[in-house]
Amino acid sequence: MNIFIWPLVISSLISPLLANPFAVQVPSKEKLSVEDYIDIQKQLQAIDVTSMLKELYVPDQGLTSFEGFASRCMRGASQIIIDQENGLIPIRQLEKIGQGGDRCIVCYVPYVANEWGRIVKNLAEYVKSNVSALQATGFNGYFYYQIGGFPNPTGKEMQYVGVPYCAKIFMMLEAYKLGFKKVLWVDSALLPLRNPSSFFIWIERRDHFVQGWLTPSNAGSFILPATRQVLQNLTGTDVLKAPYINSVIFGLKMDAPLAQKLIEDYYHLVEVGTPFLSCFPEEFVLTALLGKPEFSAWVPMNMTLFLKSHDTTPPTPGNMQKLKDEGYFFYQRPQ
Repeated sequence: MNIFIWPLVISSLISPLLANPFAVQVPSKEKLSVEDYIDIQKQLQAIDVTSMLKELYVPDQGLTSFEGFASRCMRGASQIIIDQENGLIPIRQLEKIGQGGDRCIVCYVPYVANEWGRIVKNLAEYVKSNVSALQATGFNGYFYYQIGGFPNPTGKEMQYVGVPYCAKIFMMLEAYKLGFKKVLWVDSALLPLRNPSSFFIWIERRDHFVQGWLTPSNAGSFILPATRQVLQNLTGTDVLKAPYINSVIFGLKMDAPLAQKLIEDYYHLVEVGTPFLSCFPEEFVLTALLGKPEFSAWVPMNMTLFLKSHDTTPPTPGNMQKLKDEGYFFYQRPQ
């Protein structure tokens, strides 16, 4: 890209006059009808940020493939949130686990997603299987999940359904609306092995549970230079020089002042949309936000909490018990 054009590209990305490239037109209401969802699905299918990505992608600079960026950035637009012809209607369910209580684990998945160029259809089954898996751990609390549709706690979030991987905070706010103040997001692919109550103890004491580590040396391969600059302009954080936040497991004490501030700042970046143009959209956004000085007390935990599968073969009960005995809280199933 011409070096004289580059500053103009950066400026246009952060300009408040530029419409969010992922936004859809949705009535501002919390409860949407099947017809609303069908209309939203059609609008999602019309979103295409490929031309924008082509302008921002810098070849021969160590970035991962353009196809990788396109897949991840189009994750929201390419997802299936409703398929009435096949009986796939959005559902939301609150499951009591054990004796219940004031602790809530949340999760949201579409019916079909595009993960690194692969069509994934098993996310709903993963979520449903986690109900019995949580019961088996001895956890006392609730599991609140949504399949299809999109979390829409205030009625305005649905317009951002196309923003890739932005749903986590929104789903946590759905639980907060139900009265839960201690809320933990757990990705659908994580199969619970051990009682996750310790995460809530951390939330109770510290107002958060955030996992992270030193930024990996290859992190720059997965974020566009323009996105890195946009995030720095909006938050003051250079995401390649701040502790990297992993949001596979992420918890907040929802009424804590810093948690409320994080949520407010997060909404602002979702509304802009372009800060999510990367291969790990919500994680780079959270890295930027938690890198701000006001969050300096929130030191990320660097713990090995789950084992990621690199095998498509379903694990045996014996292997699961072995992982549990070794201290893992979750097994990350392949997608």
